[in-house]
Order: sequence, then C-alpha cells, then structure tokens
Amino acid sequence: MASSFRSVMAAEPPKSDAPKPAASQATEPKRIRQSKDGTIVLAARDVVIHGTTVRYEPDKNTIGYWFKSEDWVSWDLEITAPGTFVLEVLQGCGSDSAGSHYTVEIADQKLQDKVQDTGSFHNFRLRKIGDVKIDKPGNYTLSVRIDDKPGRAVMDLRAVTLTPPNLKKANPFKLDKKPGGSSSPSSKPATSAPESAKPE
Repeated sequence: MASSFRSVMAAEPPKSDAPKPAASQATEPKRIRQSKDGTIVLAARDVVIHGTTVRYEPDKNTIGYWFKSEDWVSWDLEITAPGTFVLEVLQGCGSDSAGSHYTVEIADQKLQDKVQDTGSFHNFRLRKIGDVKIDKPGNYTLSVRIDDKPGRAVMDLRAVTLTPPNLKKANPFKLDKKPGGSSSPSSKPATSAPESAKPE
C-alpha cells in the first residue's frame, strides 16, 4: 500500500494555488548617513555582526554576549561633510570582565582602548577614544575588533559616536527617539540614563 500511495502522489500535478517557498533574500546592512549638524551615531540596533556569540540584545538595546575575542562588529556609514571627528563609545562592563583591549578602525585609522569597569553591564559610560580625520566624502565602514580578553566577556556596546570637535557631543541616550516623541518598541528608551552613565 505504501508504494501505491507514493506513486499516486507522484502522478498528481502540483496545485496552482499551493503556497510557494519564500525566496531567500540577502539583507543589506543599513548605511548610517551623517546628520546635518555633522554628527554620526552608530547605534547598536544597526550593527553588522561578525561572529558566533556576539549579538544585538533588543531588551537592553546593546551589543552583548561578546564572549569570543574573534567575534567583531561593524557599521556602514556615509560621510557627506568630511573633517576631523571625536570618536566616543558608549560601553558598560562588570568588574569580572573589565580589562579587554579593543581597536576601532575607520578610513585606515586605528584607535585602541581598554574596556573600563562601569559597575555592571547595565551601567553605560561615554568614553572618548580619540580623533579621526576623514578627508573625502563617501561610504566607509567602522569596525570594532578585540585584541585580548582577560575576563569572561568583552563589554556591552550601545553606540559609537563621531562628532565634529566644534559641536556639542551627540547624545546616544536619545538615539531611540522618533519624530513625534514615540520610542522604538524593540528597544528601551534611553532618555532616563542613570547617574553612572553620564559622559566622563
């Protein structure tokens, strides 16, 4: 009976209204465009992941689970008004994981820093890493790679900011706000930052 059933099923032509498998579509990374005032905020939710454990955590609005030193992250961005920028990172880290060294690279320039203990992975601090100079407008990629990881994890990374030195610092705690005052449902509003999360 089983062989007979298979032969009947094979003989039936496919139904025209049968659902077709969805075509696989490659998701293009979001390219972050420089704002009119010259600032660029590279938010965690727009990150491109390269690795097996590091990921975006919507409930915390951060890049976390950074357990492997070979994992790394990047953002694609468009510079329309080139110049010198102050590069800062908004990071959090517990005492048992602080001390990792990492490198931020953009436009063939590398800035290195050491992950600081912020009290916990829920407390974020804005740290100045250094200055970068971008000579020409165009598309760039900013990457964050780990040099060494002495603790259990690397850090939680909420944002990287590029700000012209003559302007007020970009506020990554407001990056979730949408026009009209509404917030992104996939991440927590960051307008009520704790005292420990204020820029150093």
